[in-house]
Amino acid sequence: MSLPQLNTSEVSQEPEVVILQPQDTDESPEPTDKPILENTSTAEPNTYEASQEPQALILQPQDTDESPELTDKPVVENTPTTQPNTSEVSLESQVLILQPQATDESPEPTDKPVVEKIPATQAAAADSSTTRTRIVLPLMTPPFGQQNQSTLASSAKTARLHGNHFGQPAPSEVSVRAAGGHAGHFRMPKKNSSRNLWITLLLCVVLLATLYFGCAIYFKYHFAFNTYINGVNCTFMKPEQVNERLRIQVLSYQIEVYGRGDIKDKIDGTSVGLVYVSDNQTKALLQGQNIYYWPLYLFQRPEPEYLRPRVELDELRFSDYINGLACMDPKLMAPPLDAYIVFEQPNHIIYPEVLGSTIDRFAAHRTIREAMLSTESTVDLDAADCYMLPRLFSDSPELLELIEVYKIYAPFSIEYTLGSTSVLLEASTIMNWVTPGVTTPGELDYNAVIAWVDALADRVDTLGRERTIINGYGVEKTVTGGTYGWRMDRRAEVEAILSACREQRHEVREPYFINRAASLDGPEWGGTYAEVDLTDQHMWYFENGVLIMDCDVVTGLPDGFNDTPEGVYYIWSKLSPTILIGSPDPVTGEPIYRSPVQYWMAITFGGVGFHDATWQWAFGGSHYLYYGSHGCVNMRYYDAQRLYSYIQMGCPVIMHF
Repeated sequence: MSLPQLNTSEVSQEPEVVILQPQDTDESPEPTDKPILENTSTAEPNTYEASQEPQALILQPQDTDESPELTDKPVVENTPTTQPNTSEVSLESQVLILQPQATDESPEPTDKPVVEKIPATQAAAADSSTTRTRIVLPLMTPPFGQQNQSTLASSAKTARLHGNHFGQPAPSEVSVRAAGGHAGHFRMPKKNSSRNLWITLLLCVVLLATLYFGCAIYFKYHFAFNTYINGVNCTFMKPEQVNERLRIQVLSYQIEVYGRGDIKDKIDGTSVGLVYVSDNQTKALLQGQNIYYWPLYLFQRPEPEYLRPRVELDELRFSDYINGLACMDPKLMAPPLDAYIVFEQPNHIIYPEVLGSTIDRFAAHRTIREAMLSTESTVDLDAADCYMLPRLFSDSPELLELIEVYKIYAPFSIEYTLGSTSVLLEASTIMNWVTPGVTTPGELDYNAVIAWVDALADRVDTLGRERTIINGYGVEKTVTGGTYGWRMDRRAEVEAILSACREQRHEVREPYFINRAASLDGPEWGGTYAEVDLTDQHMWYFENGVLIMDCDVVTGLPDGFNDTPEGVYYIWSKLSPTILIGSPDPVTGEPIYRSPVQYWMAITFGGVGFHDATWQWAFGGSHYLYYGSHGCVNMRYYDAQRLYSYIQMGCPVIMHF
């Protein structure tokens, strides 16, 4: 096929570049609307021949007024390359560039070749005043020595065709080098290396993105790097695995219980039936984990998480075990004491409170239980206020205010002498009788004073109370009632205290008594007394602890009307002689008896006393059961005479069974 000659006069001053884009197929492009390369040479190409006579691609444009229009398919002919006539070539010739079909990064090929204007200086360096035509064709490289023009156009990736081998410009010719041709006529495009670099970078980005999002999905169900829960490294663990670790921790759980006085106990969780109960805490921690920050956890350790595992215990076993702790032992407990004020010349001093060690069992059980359910390692019962506290502390406002009032009553004191002992009433005591803001200086709480006097009287009074005695036979007996003993005048004592307090007096004295006895030390009857044993029907008389006399007697008939009364009495009357007159007869109104006696010693105000009874023919034993008196203690005449001579007014008489 022959190519029409280009009219150089019709070529534009600025050459156009036409880019032909064939389809990119595996072997050769399908001949469609794209340009076709034909090899007019039938002989096998030789490398040396190709370098001497390069193939020329002549683009045949249409005859137009302005520029030739390319036909639908350019034709390639193998023509000998000769020196072109420079006179027939315009200053700037057209260059036709054939480009392979675009990839993903290149634009879609069009049906027509693209014309670019390229300066002639880039086409050839031989003649700077002219340009030559360059056409880039895709070439597939067949095996060496088997290529022709048709395979040349379909196998090469990119071929740059330029002037002849000798460097002279050829506006209408294209030098094409086959796979086995001279190296000076073919160059691999630089665009492929850049494209490969971009493909490599794209693959790296895809791999990194896959790794990143894959790990993010993984850490949606697993804990990330450096995750510590309750001191356990939980990296890559699922919540179920963490729960199992927590269950094992609970099995080995122990808590130390501290009490006052360096008391320390240790409780094993298994001793009280402590077990782990799985819940959603670990799942909540996992859900709170930011899965997209997982790379940061490789270098930055997150804050350790601490869970309070949900546990349960056996309430019955727990209660029994806690009650057996050393801190719960009542023998080791001391009661709390309030702070108080004392007067020590010349200052008023607040003695601090004593906390003691009496534990509040309910509070201790509650505190230890809560600590174990929270899996605490230690619990301090003192810090948790599990001990009974004093009512007043050294910094209590009540005490600080009382010190000011105390100054008013400080000079006051009463020392009560009680035999060989004494009781001191001073300002530090009566301070408790002052109500700040209610009582005025010099006035005390009247009821508080009465209460203190009652307490003192209960300590001193013996009248009418049950007492013990060792009888003349050396046997201990119990006696109740009577008219002899100590009895304090409580009303008079209250007034005396209030008076001494107002006048700020110091006194040393006995309390005021209504009834007095022989002694405030030991038995109130002292060492001189008469004793009657109503069971043995015998009497004794002691003087200063020495037995003076004893004898058998006859007491009252035990019929419920004439019984001799039990109790401690005293001799309140002595007569010699006298007539004993009985109670009036309900029928006649006359006394039931009139009995003259020589010695009368009255014991009770109801008419019971010692006297001689000459009408009794026997004494002692069980005689009183049948011939008992009307209540008096009958004696032989000479026994009554002797007793009358010894016994004195006020002498105690103790009658007991």
